[in-house]
Amino acid sequence: DWSSDVCSSDLVATFTSLTLTGKAGDYTLDADARNTANTADLTTATTSTFTLAPAAATTLVVTTQPGNGTNGAALSTQPVVEARDDQGNVDTNFTGTVTLTVNGHPVAGSATLAGDSVAAVAGVATFTSLTLTGKAGNYTLDADARNTANTADLTTATTSTFTLAPDRKSTRLNSSHI
Repeated sequence: DWSSDVCSSDLVATFTSLTLTGKAGDYTLDADARNTANTADLTTATTSTFTLAPAAATTLVVTTQPGNGTNGAALSTQPVVEARDDQGNVDTNFTGTVTLTVNGHPVAGSATLAGDSVAAVAGVATFTSLTLTGKAGNYTLDADARNTANTADLTTATTSTFTLAPDRKSTRLNSSHI
């Protein structure tokens, strides 16, 4: 709609507080108008393509869940964690360190992680050698990081439950029960 805050006396529309939020990517805008003098539609004008960039990351999302593992060995599937903004866009400028910690586990304080901190590249932290040592059972991990742009903690992400099996060396059989 034409209005005094959009249309100047020389019939140039100026938008001083136009904002666009959503998925990062390339966009164009179409401008439509109706000539009020003769009620005819005017020709639509399209802007040049512009890019909506992601905002600073506010949350972490586990995009590849850890797979089951054997005590003391690398997990079968290594987790991948993304740093995303409020619109769900990966913050490609995020290069902070993502750290995994044991959250849910069979016995409190009974598990340790190795390979648990990774620097994100373009907003993605890919773990390659995550190893869990502890009691056999079901576990979950928390992913934590700090946004390097504003030094605020990102919202923590928790993995799905996975199972840690005992290593073969520590499995003992009692011959009296065979």
